[in-house]
Amino acid sequence: MKLPFQKWLDEIDVPPEARLVFDEAFTCYKAGADRAALLFSVLGFNLTIRKRLLEASNPNGIPSHKWTQIRQCLQSEDQWDNQVFDSIKQKQPAPIFLIRDDIRRQVEYWRDRRNDCAHFKDNEISSAHVDMFWQFVRANLGYFVPSGSREALIEGFVEFFNPDITDPTESIAPLIENIPRAVPEGEYINFFQSLAEKMTGRSENIQVYSSKSYRTIVAAVFESHNEAIILPLLTLMRNNVEFLAGVLRENPNYVLILKDESQLIRQLWRSVLFDDRYGDLPVYAAMLRHGIIPSEQISESVEWVIKRINGTVPSDADWAILEQHDFWDEFQVYAFEEMNANVFPWANRNAELIVNYLRTHTITPEIAGALRESAGVTPLPYVLRDRTREFFERNPEKYIEFKQGCEVKGLTVPAVLELSIAETGE
Repeated sequence: MKLPFQKWLDEIDVPPEARLVFDEAFTCYKAGADRAALLFSVLGFNLTIRKRLLEASNPNGIPSHKWTQIRQCLQSEDQWDNQVFDSIKQKQPAPIFLIRDDIRRQVEYWRDRRNDCAHFKDNEISSAHVDMFWQFVRANLGYFVPSGSREALIEGFVEFFNPDITDPTESIAPLIENIPRAVPEGEYINFFQSLAEKMTGRSENIQVYSSKSYRTIVAAVFESHNEAIILPLLTLMRNNVEFLAGVLRENPNYVLILKDESQLIRQLWRSVLFDDRYGDLPVYAAMLRHGIIPSEQISESVEWVIKRINGTVPSDADWAILEQHDFWDEFQVYAFEEMNANVFPWANRNAELIVNYLRTHTITPEIAGALRESAGVTPLPYVLRDRTREFFERNPEKYIEFKQGCEVKGLTVPAVLELSIAETGE
C-alpha cells in the first residue's frame, strides 16, 4: 500500500534522481529504519531544490558572476548539498527564494535532524519525525521557486511563438511542465493573467482576447492533466467564459475538465455557445458524451439548443450521441410539427442540418407538409428551398417519399420542388 506522501509525489513533478531517493526513504520507513528514512527524505528534497536552481535563470538582484559561481557549486558532487542550503538561507544581496523566514528556519531545523541521522547522534529520531518532514515538504515545496523564474518562463512562451526563434514543429509541453517549477503555489492565477497580457499586448479583461497563441497555451495546460495548474486556470476562465468557449471550439473534448463545474457548464450551453457566428453542436455533443450536463437538465438543454443552432452538421459520432439523447426527435418536432422550417432566419441558417435530417430519417406526411409550406411562405427561406431541391435531385428515392407524403395529406408538390422522376425509379 502506498503512503499518502508517496501518492502525493506521484502527482507532482520531481526530478527522477530525487524520486529514486524518496523511494529509498519509503522502503526504510516501512521497515522501521526511521533515521535512514529521514536522511533519504531530506536528500530527496535537496535534490529537487538543486534541480530547480540549475534550471533557473539568473534571479533578480543577483550579480551574474555570483550566479555563475552558485551554478558551478551546484554541479559539484562535493559542494552541491551545502550550496542548496546556502541558497535557501541567502537574503543578501538579494534572496534567491522569496520565502518567509520561518520556512528558512524550518529548513535549518531539518538539516540539523538530517545530520543527527548521518552521524548517529544521541537525538532521538522516530517515524513521527519522518511524517513531520513529509508534511513540511507537502506544505512548502511549491514556494521554493527561484526569484525571476516566472518572468523568464513568460519570455520563454513569447519566444516559443516567434517563428524566427522557434521551429513550428517544437512541442509546447516542456514549457507547460515548467510552470510548477517557475511559479510559486498561490500565484498561478496571476501568472496566467500576466501571461495573457504579455501574449496579447492587452491589459483589459481576457474575455476580449482573440489570441490564438494564448488559446494554444490554455489548451496545452488542459492537455497536461495537472490539476495543480488546471484548477487556477479554470478560476480565471470562470470570469472569461467567452474565451473558454473559444478554446472548447478548437477541442470539444476539453469539456471533461469542467465535470465538477455545474454552474459554468450551464452558463456555457445556455448563454455563451451558439452565438450566431459559431456552430457549437460539437461542443454540446461532447458535453452529452462525457455526461457533464446534469440528467435533470438534458431535456431543457436539448430544447434550448435546437432553437439556437446555426447550421453545423455534426460528425457521425456526434450525430449518434445526440440521437441517444432524443435530440433529433425534438428537432423533428420543432422543425416540422411546430413549422419552424417555415421561419426565415432559423430555416435558412439550418438548411444543411434539415437536409441532413431528411437524409437519415423517413420523410413522413407531416414532414412533407412542412417542407411544401416552406417553399411558399413569405419571407421565403430560399436557402432551404434550394438545398431541398438539390437534395431531391441527388436522392430521387427521397423525392418519392416527399411526393407520397404530400399525396397522403391531399397536397400537390409545389412547382419549385417538382421533379420529373417516376415513382418507380425507372
